Amino acid sequence: MEFTIRTIYGGADRVTPAVVQSVRDIRQRIKVSMQDTVFSCLQEMDVCLCFNGDVSTYYDKSGIYQPLFYKAKKKFITTICFDASEWSGDHEEDTSTFRTLLRDYLLEAGAIVETKASKNKLEFERLLFDRCIRNAFGDGSSLD
Repeated sequence: MEFTIRTIYGGADRVTPAVVQSVRDIRQRIKVSMQDTVFSCLQEMDVCLCFNGDVSTYYDKSGIYQPLFYKAKKKFITTICFDASEWSGDHEEDTSTFRTLLRDYLLEAGAIVETKASKNKLEFERLLFDRCIRNAFGDGSSLD
């Protein structure tokens, strides 16, 4: 499956360089984890990460926004926003917070895909999706 992560930084940059590097690292890990994975109702997932300032003010708080599932194209598109209040300025803490939040939001996105697919009478292999996400984050052994 093709998995794309785009990133938008807005306004004052409160995101530490460690988080920026973590975005690059996770993007690559997810691509590797998903590259040979086939889902019957999903061929492409496009995630836009929004950080800080002007971008994040369009959203109430950190979370998933505008999830769209295109049945014919077998594509899911969503925006994940990280509010500026998430960042402490400490590189390690911010990186850990980002990784945890992103993993949880991507797992939540999998649940959204499953719901939207089900409404279209399609089956989504959510356990496989969750396993790929968890593997990309280095915690693939647990499937809760």
